[in-house]
Amino acid sequence: MENSHDSGKVIGALLVGALLGAAAGVLFAPAKGDKTRSKLVDGATGFADDMISRLSDEISNLRGKVDGLLGTAENEAKQAVKTGFKG
Repeated sequence: MENSHDSGKVIGALLVGALLGAAAGVLFAPAKGDKTRSKLVDGATGFADDMISRLSDEISNLRGKVDGLLGTAENEAKQAVKTGFKG
């Protein structure tokens, strides 16, 4: 679970950084508005794609852990039934 908490912090930091970067880019942009907006849209699209990929990886990782825990629980339950719950 701690890994999930750390991932949340990373995602939050990335979102804040992206917002600050976009704001700085608009303020200091040497290009015309159309070009700047296009760059922002492209950057936001790339950022969103990256976040989707990272979240998909995290979901797959969590599913693997859940499957492992379910398998362990099933094996423990079967063993408990075989031994008559004597440990």
